[in-house]
Amino acid sequence: ADRERARHAMLRDVLTRLRNEFIDRRIAEINRELHQPQHLEDSEQNAILREREELRQLKKQALG
Repeated sequence: ADRERARHAMLRDVLTRLRNEFIDRRIAEINRELHQPQHLEDSEQNAILREREELRQLKKQALG
């Protein structure tokens, strides 16, 4: 039982790190999009900002 719990904890840790790396990469992409010289429509910029905030909140959550 202890061995199974340890395995489960390791798997959860790996999955959390992979998820967080994905989120960090997407947030970096979003930041680059926001700082490009091209002009974004307000609706596009708002959607991008919303996605960035949703990703930040997701990163704070435990895996389901």
